[in-house]
Amino acid sequence: MAFKDNSTIFPYVVVLKKKHSRAVELISLLATFIFILLLVYKLLTGTENWIFLALTIFGFSGLLVYNVNQFRRGKKTDMLISFTALASFFFLPLSASLLFLTLAFTRFLSTKKEEIGFADDHIVFKSVFSKKIRWEDLNNAMIKDGILTLDYKNNKIFQAETDDDEDEEDYIVSEEEFNAWCSHQLKT
Repeated sequence: MAFKDNSTIFPYVVVLKKKHSRAVELISLLATFIFILLLVYKLLTGTENWIFLALTIFGFSGLLVYNVNQFRRGKKTDMLISFTALASFFFLPLSASLLFLTLAFTRFLSTKKEEIGFADDHIVFKSVFSKKIRWEDLNNAMIKDGILTLDYKNNKIFQAETDDDEDEEDYIVSEEEFNAWCSHQLKT
């Protein structure tokens, strides 16, 4: 699979697995549950438009049940916390809304998969902050049994589990082909 970054086309892109994405999704679901509880409290104690508030509670409860079901099946949950953060600005004080917005942003950053692009003259770790590595700085780069290993000349080693996404089966390259290409890059 190739992606483009600042006029460089990467013939190989390795996607890394996120370690704590399930925990982050669970925290997002709990935050939405807390949001619903706050809305119920506001409904019971407030004098606001109770019909609009009740419909919002009903809608978010349905979304929460659906997302909890998805979570229990091991599937990814939707961006429910983003909707929660948006709705919180209508119903909650600014400080609480900013907290939900921070949770939504944290969920986005922590569930975004990290990609590593391999080009002819360098390697780029593409995440929140990109990091560029030259082939000259490495002794070896390879994938074995789904584990990417980068062996630096300064005796540091980077290892991470790769993510074989079922949606991108057309782009999957064999480990042998990737390792042969990396070997060639290290020699030249």
